Amino acid sequence: MKIAFITADETLHLRSLQLRDGWELERCRFDSDEIEGAFHLAQINDDEVVCVLSLHPQGYEGLQGEGFQLRGMATHPHYYKKGLGKSLIEFAIQDLKSKGVDYIWCNARRNAYLFYEKMGFKYMSDEFEIPTAGPHRKMYLLLSV
Repeated sequence: MKIAFITADETLHLRSLQLRDGWELERCRFDSDEIEGAFHLAQINDDEVVCVLSLHPQGYEGLQGEGFQLRGMATHPHYYKKGLGKSLIEFAIQDLKSKGVDYIWCNARRNAYLFYEKMGFKYMSDEFEIPTAGPHRKMYLLLSV
């Protein structure tokens, strides 16, 4: 298993499978995928992308300093509960810290609240509905602590 920087295109299969109920790959793109500073990470097992996340520069009102939004975190079902998502976020945190980034924030799905809590993320909103993705809460992690 290895962690690698990948292209947005390489995230689409897992986004479709895990986050978008089998949508066509092109519909799984984010507007932020190609903005300056955006990057995509994957856990790769025998040349197969099995866990992905995307990050792009985006501050959040009320948080100080430079922020990045975490989006599109997805793990193939055969690789659940193996620590892949945790190690991918830890890698991203180290990369962002080295660039002087102050915090990460995300719209966490209800079924991922506990995962993000265990990673040290804090809540900053009540639950809200994203029509294409279900219930979420905004969460953040300060990197300078």
